[in-house]
Amino acid sequence: MSHRYILLLCSFLLFSCVDHPPQKVVFHTEKGSYTFSLRVARSPAERARGLMHTTLKSREGMLFIFERQALIPFWMKNTPESLDFIFLDNQGGIVDWRAEAPAFSLDYIESAIPFRFAIEVPAGTLRSLKLKKGTHPEFHPPLPQ
Repeated sequence: MSHRYILLLCSFLLFSCVDHPPQKVVFHTEKGSYTFSLRVARSPAERARGLMHTTLKSREGMLFIFERQALIPFWMKNTPESLDFIFLDNQGGIVDWRAEAPAFSLDYIESAIPFRFAIEVPAGTLRSLKLKKGTHPEFHPPLPQ
């Protein structure tokens, strides 16, 4: 095996394992403002892995970024805790959600409305914050266009 091939392979493995910096999202509600730190899943591999084998703290979650709006199913395979799903459109407005998806379930979790971004947070977050459809959470840095 040539040194060039080994160097290329090592570079690919190194850069494919680099995490994206966390995304901050602030939900402004009648009860106050709540900030969450979100891991980011941009690539197909990151989105497929999602939060498998991960336990979240109360103000943590994951942001899934897709190239365009679509109806894309999720599941809870190998995910050890129940989650709430928040689906957002191109402008970052909440269009739909699914509350308390059961841990380890192979059932599909789907939005009834096409979305471009999805957020997974610990189960009970939707109930606690009383989020409303049409709300535009504040993202730092802003969501990609």
